[in-house]
Amino acid sequence: MKDTDQFVERYIRECNPGQQTNSRFHRLFVTLLAFNFGIPCIFIYGFGFFELIPSIKCLDQDTNMAFQCERADVCGAPEKYKYVYDEESYFTVSNWIIRYDLLCMDKNQIGYFGGILLTGFFIGSVFFVRLGDILGRKVIVLASTIVSTFALIGSHFFAPTLTAQLAYIFIFGVTIGPRCFLSYVLAMELTPKEMHAFYSTMAMLFDSMCMIFLGVYFYAVRSMEQLILGLAIIQIVICVLMFLFIPESPKFLYEQGKKEQFITSLKKIAIINGLKAEDMVVNFEEVRNLGGGHSNSSPGGEQSGRKPKNFGTINGELIEDDVNSSDGTQPEMIESAEVSAKSVSMINLVKDPLYALNTAILALLWSTSAYSFYFTEFYMKYVPVSNVYYLAILMGCSDLFTSLIFNLINRKLSTKQIIAVSTLLLSLSATVLTIAIWVESDIITDPADISLGLQVFFSVMVLGMRFFSALTFISVYFANNEYFPTLLKGAIFAVTNVAARLASVMSPMVAEWMGNPSITVAIAAIAACIGSFKLTKKGTD
Repeated sequence: MKDTDQFVERYIRECNPGQQTNSRFHRLFVTLLAFNFGIPCIFIYGFGFFELIPSIKCLDQDTNMAFQCERADVCGAPEKYKYVYDEESYFTVSNWIIRYDLLCMDKNQIGYFGGILLTGFFIGSVFFVRLGDILGRKVIVLASTIVSTFALIGSHFFAPTLTAQLAYIFIFGVTIGPRCFLSYVLAMELTPKEMHAFYSTMAMLFDSMCMIFLGVYFYAVRSMEQLILGLAIIQIVICVLMFLFIPESPKFLYEQGKKEQFITSLKKIAIINGLKAEDMVVNFEEVRNLGGGHSNSSPGGEQSGRKPKNFGTINGELIEDDVNSSDGTQPEMIESAEVSAKSVSMINLVKDPLYALNTAILALLWSTSAYSFYFTEFYMKYVPVSNVYYLAILMGCSDLFTSLIFNLINRKLSTKQIIAVSTLLLSLSATVLTIAIWVESDIITDPADISLGLQVFFSVMVLGMRFFSALTFISVYFANNEYFPTLLKGAIFAVTNVAARLASVMSPMVAEWMGNPSITVAIAAIAACIGSFKLTKKGTD
């Protein structure tokens, strides 16, 4: 652990009664940051329901007979049929399709909904996470949470047109990166090293629980309006609590040389922990007399002899320490924080043929895992099963199980082996699903005739895709740390993050554009599997 970490963590402990590692402050407000990390996923993962095609009833204008009909009947012969949305149907969700009457909108255009969200995610990750190293973690987390709250309120109350709604979706997408990644970083920098695993896992749990919550919620309520309004209210509460009770990162303030703000941050932790001034053992005069983040001072005030290092920067080595100590941090939400790292020149990556090859392979692996993970979100509504709510719940359980089981698998297999196996099985699951849906569409003309056994089979294949894409995600995150030296990790995470975000932007559009799109996952996964065999560590054959 770095001297700065040891020094600041000593003071954080001294702000706790009995110098605990998990104080009242951590149980309340670091948990709040973990929650703030996960809760945007309710909106992200909810697109499968926000775009769900509702059930409709048709009125034959020739015979004046009403009957249950399909989208193809209405949109194929608009002059023959009038229709109404069947609000009593088990499969009708009050969503954007109903709100803007998009039943006959081209599926290609519906794909832009998710594409716009993930484009915003990409822009926010690349250009705005870096502000956390300049302005501070808390101010960016708070600002992005406030902006995303206004986007939700606008989406609910002030979006009379589809264009306005898409603008709010984009704004929310831009806030995801800085909000989530810096919430995670701030939580870790407020927490002693011993508790990093616990709170990393907690952030992952909130992320995974979102999909389970969505399945249960839409099964019971079947309206997105209350969900969006509820999210906005929850985020307002988060903003108030964050503003009042969560301090700026002491590590960031110390490394910036802002000693008085550093002391104020520690005092806020101490007050929340119930310490009175006379009970505090923190020697604030010692802090004032130290050289700050640029003095290279050790906890005892001695010179460490190392070069100054800005730990406000999210460098690959710091994140590596945090993640490797956790029990399955959700990598899909953390890896983009590396974009803000101070990267070594890209020349260092291309000068060495081995590093250049590994970079290309990891970019492919990141793209495949990001694309396939988000693909299941947007394709879920088209899987031929009678209960999409149960499928969403199962997908959430799969995310949770994947994150919890990774460490067990990693004890038996190397990271490279896990990547090879998971991408192979991802390709197999996607291939089998593609063939099964192709055969089913030729044999079964009425969706109501699909047997329970066939629905279970489709569900298992989708869950396989979800499980193996998440497993690949976690594995390639660890591979970034294993296959490159410390000084190149910032550049590597920048390259792989851009590749992953660009690939994820395509996933909702492909899910809408193609009739049987899971074949794209199969092709990408088998290419990634082949590429994984060429990953080589420096100094090995």
